[in-house]
Amino acid sequence: MEVRFLPDFDSGRVITDRMVVALNDFLALTPAELPTIKQYLWEDCLRDFEKIDYGVAAEAG
Repeated sequence: MEVRFLPDFDSGRVITDRMVVALNDFLALTPAELPTIKQYLWEDCLRDFEKIDYGVAAEAG
């Protein structure tokens, strides 16, 4: 059996200190705060969906 390794992937992207802070803040959320986050994410996605014509209508939820 031959073992193959994936080549190094260098996209040029880096994880910044600001990204780490944002992720840690997200991980520190309590379950009670998650519905608010869900609402904000949905509003943001819906706003983007309405700005870009995907050829279909957005459904609730």
